[in-house]
Amino acid sequence: SEMRKKLGLWVDGKIILFVGGINVRKGVHILLDAFISLEKKYPDIKLLIVGPTYKYDKKYISDIKEKIMNLNLSGKVILTENNIPNVHEYMQCSDIFTLPSRQEGFPISILEAMSSGLIVIGSDIPEIARAQITNGKDGFVFPVGNSQKLAEVFEIVLNNESANKQISEEARNKVISKWSTEIVDKSYKDLYSSI
Repeated sequence: SEMRKKLGLWVDGKIILFVGGINVRKGVHILLDAFISLEKKYPDIKLLIVGPTYKYDKKYISDIKEKIMNLNLSGKVILTENNIPNVHEYMQCSDIFTLPSRQEGFPISILEAMSSGLIVIGSDIPEIARAQITNGKDGFVFPVGNSQKLAEVFEIVLNNESANKQISEEARNKVISKWSTEIVDKSYKDLYSSI
């Protein structure tokens, strides 16, 4: 709660976090729609959208802001709108991390969130569903572009506090065993040595 105060966030409630560019490819509108469908049923959930808006489609960002305003969600949704150098602090303050992207390379934000012990939810694109998250074991995936299915996954997470600890531990262990600095450095060293 001290960290939340430091960052000017809500002290109480569950925070759903998104980190990345605010654009169509990242699926921020999908996340917002899923949040909207649940916020009355789960009044303690909040949505924190961390990332820059200045370099993306102004109409897209304006539509998102307008939707937040029109539905009186300003007290429940925060857009930082800037590049954030202390992303790890925002992760430490949050409970659930979501990346609803249509397309990705190998998203480091998923690994950072798993390493931080967050419950991680990503779209079922191969770069996430096959390469990073084992659905139901160390995180969750949902069909890309489907805000209703994302909302259903949020409900699973919000209604199963006891299972979340195990999923969070599995996620952290996976990151440490597969993608820690030592593991990645050794892989690069082995690759260079083989050339």
